[in-house]
Amino acid sequence: MASWRLKQLEMFYGGTGVIEQDHRLIEFVKQNNIQRLTIQGDPDIEYFQQRLLECAVSSKHQDDSFMLAVLKTNLNLNLENFIQELQSKIAVSRPAYLYVAVNKYVVETQQAWSDLTDDYDADLLDIIGDSLLDYRELSRHYLEDRGQYFNFAHPTTNAYYERICS
Repeated sequence: MASWRLKQLEMFYGGTGVIEQDHRLIEFVKQNNIQRLTIQGDPDIEYFQQRLLECAVSSKHQDDSFMLAVLKTNLNLNLENFIQELQSKIAVSRPAYLYVAVNKYVVETQQAWSDLTDDYDADLLDIIGDSLLDYRELSRHYLEDRGQYFNFAHPTTNAYYERICS
């Protein structure tokens, strides 16, 4: 069964296009000469491997200097649980680089957050970033998605981080 990403690419681009968010991730891996990429929350390992020939792409934790990409597209994402799971993953695996993409339309929370603004995307990425004590944010991206950015295949609210503690 084809993934949601591949179905959309086939429907809109005859299978030859690349989602903007995918392109940005692929270019980040290439520009930073990342040799091992672990993608979690996304079933399209082959899709990324075909575009990153110099990089070993897998869904399992990789040893040594690698990048962890967490793409959360599923429905009903509890923010507190997600942050706790993310912190646990990086505490064990200690990736050199981290990429987090969250489908902002499905995030739920169980607590009241102080100092929120009218910028939902920025607030969401601030909360996630504040929980990543051993990482510094390199860049963040978010777009108003009205169906043109394939948010359910690759979330439009995302950020890149680099490990600052050894």
